Amino acid sequence: MSERVVRLAARGDGVTESGRFVAGAVPGDTVDADGLIAPGPDHITPACRHFGRCGGCQLQHVSDAAYASFITDRIAEALKAQGLAIPEMFPPHLSPPGARRRVAMRAMRQGKQIMLGFAE
Repeated sequence: MSERVVRLAARGDGVTESGRFVAGAVPGDTVDADGLIAPGPDHITPACRHFGRCGGCQLQHVSDAAYASFITDRIAEALKAQGLAIPEMFPPHLSPPGARRRVAMRAMRQGKQIMLGFAE
């Protein structure tokens, strides 16, 4: 049985109708019981050839329209959770193709040196 992905969670995982978190899934995708993702209309090919291996960038596989909704929905939900009115929002500025959207850096000590960079 497959489930439809209905939203992105705060860290960028897709969330299905039943609340299952699926890494690499995008709203509109379907996910089967084994975790295989069938891409939907907002699942795009990442611009970076290292996407998925280096662990640095996130959300390059999400269309600009879905990414813009993700950003504005996070703001609206945070305001709503605090009992605040949701103002009219301007569309967010999006990174151009091939640029970083979100970055996860790693730090590692090697002897007396500290290395800072991506996962690979």
